[in-house]
Parts: sequence; C-alpha cells; structure tokens
Amino acid sequence: MFRNMCICVLIGIFLLALFPTTIKAQEPNELQAVAITVQGDCHTRHGQGEWKTLEFGAILGDSDQVRTGAEGFVALVLVNDGTQVKIRPNSLVVLQFRKEKDFSVSKKVTLELGNLFTYAQQPKGRYEISTPTSVAAIKGTQFWTLVDNAGGTMVITTEGTVELSNVMSSMSMDVPAGQYGTSTPQGNLTVEPIPPGMELPTWPEDMPEYDWRSEQPEEVPLEEENEEGAIDQPAPTAPPSEASPVEETAEPEPASSKGSGGMFGSGGSSCDGFGFSMNGAAGAAVINGQMYQYISMRPELCFWKFGVGFDLPMYFDADGNFRDEDWDFNDVNDVLDKIYYVRYGQPGETFYARVGALENVTLGYGLIMKRYTNALEWPQRRRIGLHSQLNVGRFGWEGILNDFSEIDEPGLVGDRLTVEMSLGIPVVFGVTGVVDGNEYLGAEDTDEDGVADGLDMFPDKDDHAHAQEIRQAINDPAVIDQLISWGDLPDINNLPPRIGDMDGGDIAAIGFDAGIPIMRNKAMQLWLYGQFAQLLDSDSAYGSGITVPGLAFTMGPFRAGAEYRMFTKEFLPEFFDMSYETERVTLDESSGQPIYLTKKSRLAGIPSANGFYADAGFLIMNMVDVYGAYTNMTYDYDSGSEVIQSIFARGAINTDPIPKLGLAEAYYYVPQAENPFETKSNGTTIGYRLGMELGQGVLLVFDRKTVYQNKEPYHFMTVETQIRF
Repeated sequence: MFRNMCICVLIGIFLLALFPTTIKAQEPNELQAVAITVQGDCHTRHGQGEWKTLEFGAILGDSDQVRTGAEGFVALVLVNDGTQVKIRPNSLVVLQFRKEKDFSVSKKVTLELGNLFTYAQQPKGRYEISTPTSVAAIKGTQFWTLVDNAGGTMVITTEGTVELSNVMSSMSMDVPAGQYGTSTPQGNLTVEPIPPGMELPTWPEDMPEYDWRSEQPEEVPLEEENEEGAIDQPAPTAPPSEASPVEETAEPEPASSKGSGGMFGSGGSSCDGFGFSMNGAAGAAVINGQMYQYISMRPELCFWKFGVGFDLPMYFDADGNFRDEDWDFNDVNDVLDKIYYVRYGQPGETFYARVGALENVTLGYGLIMKRYTNALEWPQRRRIGLHSQLNVGRFGWEGILNDFSEIDEPGLVGDRLTVEMSLGIPVVFGVTGVVDGNEYLGAEDTDEDGVADGLDMFPDKDDHAHAQEIRQAINDPAVIDQLISWGDLPDINNLPPRIGDMDGGDIAAIGFDAGIPIMRNKAMQLWLYGQFAQLLDSDSAYGSGITVPGLAFTMGPFRAGAEYRMFTKEFLPEFFDMSYETERVTLDESSGQPIYLTKKSRLAGIPSANGFYADAGFLIMNMVDVYGAYTNMTYDYDSGSEVIQSIFARGAINTDPIPKLGLAEAYYYVPQAENPFETKSNGTTIGYRLGMELGQGVLLVFDRKTVYQNKEPYHFMTVETQIRF
C-alpha cells in the first residue's frame, strides 16, 4: 500500500509539473514526429518530392512519407503525446497533422501497404490510422494494422479497444483486446477472437528504441553528459593529454537552458533557508540489457542549512509496464536508495558536509584531483561518499571519501590542509594527499561474492564456497582433475582471487601548492600560484609534475587562466578526475585470458614533458558564451621530442529571445595532434546540440556529433527529452 501511494504521489507531482507545459499546437510541417529507430533500407520524402535516406533523429511533419524496404524497420514517436508508431518492412506510410480549434493536434497515419504497430499510452487529440479500405480510431492503447496488396485491412488489438470502420460500406465495429478485425475491399467487416496458433506480427525484441549506439565503432569513446550538463570528453590515448582541456569546461548547466538556473539563469538548483527545488529529465536508459523510457526527478528539500536531495526514477519498458522493483520498499535500503545526498551548509562556508552522491570535487588547483564524481554510474552503481570542509580563521581543511562501503580497504580517500600567512603579502599554502588503497575495488561484482565479474567462475554463486561444495560432493581429487582436463568443470584448483586480495592496486598522490591573491575583491580576482604533485604506491615512486607559474583571473563576465607545466616520466595530471571511477580498473580480454588493468598501469611508458596550458571564456551582453582551451606539450621520447597539442572550443547562445529554441551550442575538440588545425586525430569530436521547446521547461534535445577514429569519421546522434522544473 505504501509503495503504491508513493508511486501515485510521484506521478501526480510530475503531471502537475507538466500541466502548464502543454505542448503548443503546431502549424503543418513543424516538428511533429521524430525517428527514434532506423534500421535497414528506409527512406522518406515530403509530398511528391524526392525520396531520401531516413536517418535516426530525423524530424517529420505534415505530408511526410516513410517507406521501408525488405529489411527496414522504423519507429516514430509523435512529440504531441509520445505515441509510438513502429513500421515493419515493405511498408508505405503517410503522416498528416492538423491543428484543431481547441488547439489540439489531430494525427492521421495512412498505411498504404505493409504492417505497423501503434502504442498510444496517453493520446492527446484524435489519432486514427487510414488504409485504402478502412479507418481505425483509438479507444485503447496497443494494436497492429496490416494492409495487403489488394487493400484489405486487418486490425489486431493487444490492449484496449480500436474502432474499425469500412469506408466502402460505412460499417463500424469495436475490436477489443484479444480479437482481430478484418475489413475487405468489398465492404465486409468481421471481428473474431484471435485463435490459438495464429501467427502474429512481431517487433524484434533486440531492437532498442534509441538505436544509435548499435553503430558505435569499437574503441571509439563518446562524450557523456555529467549530472550538471557539462560535456565529458573521451579519455586521452597515449601519450596522455597532460590535462584534458575539456575538463576545464565543466560549467554549471549548459549556457542557454531556459529556466534552468544556468549561465543565463538565476542560480543553481540548491535551496537555502527553508524551501524546495526541483529538476529532472526524461529519456531512455538501458538496465540489465533492457531498454526503458524513464522519468527522473531530483528534488531537494532544505531547512535552515540542511538539504536532502532525492533521486526518484520511474522506468517504463517498451510495453509501458512500470518497473516496480525500484519501489518495493521491502526494507529500509529501498528507502535509502531514493536519497541522492544529504548536506549541511554550502561549499566555502565555515562548515560544509555532503554525504551520498558527490559531484565536481576539486582539491586545491586540481593537479591531483579535479572535478571528481562518484556518481558517474548512478544509479546502476551507487556509492555513498563524503565531502566535507572546515574553515576557521586562517586555517582550512577539506576531505573526501568515495564510498563508505570501501572504508575497510580503504578505497579512495583524500585530505587537504591550507593556511594563510602574511609574508609581506598574503600567501595561502596548501598540502594535499589522496590515496586509493585498492583500485580493483572499482571492478563489478554482481553476485557480491568478492570475485570480480570478469574472473567469476560461477556467476550468482560464491565461487570459493561453491568450489568447496563440489569438492565435498565428488570427494575424489583424481575425478576432479579429470573433469577439469576435459573442460567439464572450471579449474576449481586455481580459484580466482577475491577483489580485496588482488595485489598491486594501491596508488597515491601527494602535493604542495602556494597561491598569492594579487587582487581579491568582488569585482576582480587575480591569483598567482604554483603546485607540485608526486604519484607513488607502496612499492615505488612514479612521476611528478610541477605547474609554475599559474595564473587565474576573473573579472565580471571574463575568465582566463594559464600555467606552465613540467612533468617527469610516468606522470598523469588530474589522476583522480571526473571519469576516474570508470577508468579505475578495466577488463582486458584481448589476450584471450581476462585480466584487470588499473589506471595506474597506464603510467608505464609515459615520457617526460613540458609545455603550457591556457584557457579563456567570456560572456557577451548576456547573449553569447564562448570558451576555449589550448594545451601545447613537448614529449621527450627516446627517438626525439614530439609536440602534442590539444584544443577545445565551445560556443553557446542565450536562446531566450528566440521562439521555440531552448538550447543552442556547438563544440570542437581535438585531444592530441601535432597540428590540431589540420589533423583529425583519434577522438577528434565536432558537434552541436539544439534543444527545441515542446512547452515551458520541456526540451527535445538533438545532439549530433562526428567522432574521428583512424582518420575515419563516425557520425552519431542522440535525441532526449529534457524536463526542467
């Protein structure tokens, strides 16, 4: 009962939030449908124009036609109400949309030939399917429509009710769930129960609604978007980028998000005093290999200096079924899972603490830890961490723990101490230490038996306990050896180690820095700083890095920074960065024998380097936000030196004055190249993001990008509905 009440309340809050954002009626030829799955031979044209290849993410409107070949599959979503239209091979479909006097949008899908499936969970306005002989109008939610070469029509209803009419005889009958209706060119109309053994059309189960990832070339990394909307770029390949310039772009919220409280907004999402704030998103997600449509809300409730952030996801499968295992509430953990974080105070205050999901944690000037997050894999992998600060007079302390469940090892732990002294001028000295006691803790262990999934002999069982059971059951070592040699039994004589017993997984970094506030007031700040960092583990020391001098400047809408960098061999700057938890340990099966490689192993072979880094950004009349970063490092290889450059550029416009446009930005990234202006090195990414307003706070975001790998371009596009409260 409690679970059902929570679900009802959650859905009610979401619908109330959406109520004022009802999609405005659109004129013909405006955005009405989006292609969310395209596979095989598929084409489209407008009116009697030329047929063109239909691509994923294509925008379709009134009088557009869709044609599928012998192996073509297309899934469309009607943006007015989310109705899905799935078109099978050898089909021809015409789309028609009309604005009614009550501002609703009538949708008419004409099926000239072939098969299509309609899934309308909450239809808005009239929706009908027209065929050469019939008209099918929705009274329910799910049904198939089939048209043969002679124009005969069959409607198969799987859920709800469909009203089927024959245009020749004007006969009309309801086709309820579990029955099928047949309408002939001669005017006959019959409705019968679906007999046992009747072969029904199907939609391939392994075809996701959002199909762009199936085109992803092997080893091509893609950008991801972090919780705050910043672009996270591909991890650099050897020689490593000394500081990915993209990480310097982690602005809070994309700069043109209407009502988002971002660059052009009125502030962040957190609330102070007593209040309530809300944000959220809707889109598609894959959980345990299954595609779900999701609605996720993350409200924060605050009282005085306390704040509680919640993660309230609702997942629906392709059939519209609610994933209720997320809301079982069988024990207290089901309740705790809905808490995203609990905080006291805000960063920079006398005392601040946040427990739960951590985001954007930087220690000092960032040479060791920069924009770290433990929530990159949330909610598939939940880490409950701690980030805290204490500032008393001239002294400051900051600490971080990535996950309380790893505290025994320990996992990732970091501390920083600062003191401001007067040496004729004020100087802030800092010392930072970060240690990961066992990087192998980052490996997945689905059955929680202590053995990483990639090495697990008996999934869903405790390997060591089950091996002992087998020995006791057979009770003959010779027989066990024979079964192992035949391949009928895993080698239980050589069990895989438990994650906690895997050797060589520790890594640490210590650093010192000093900063001088040349100017420090509300209008302008200019800091001169230098920093040093050393990587090491329990057995040996790796490389070190120095950045001096470093400058950080802000004045009104302008911000800039620069630093000179000197790195010895085997050094990676920002080792604990935004993507650390996913790079912490990776499974390598290239040799045929699965092994886990830690991020520490990437240090081997990195040459010494020196060079500089600079970035700058400015806001022009609150309308255009531009940011750029450039890195130039000379690497000292045995065969000689090599200059490696990296570039990142991003521009965004404030879309408030532009009707129906809620987001507009473009980006360009070259991770490593001798000449980044001419060479398309691996990982080079060029793209843009456009968000079309479907209603107040509702955006349909198109993210189109081209990623280069081995000098070949690979094109990707994602489509997501973003809901901002």
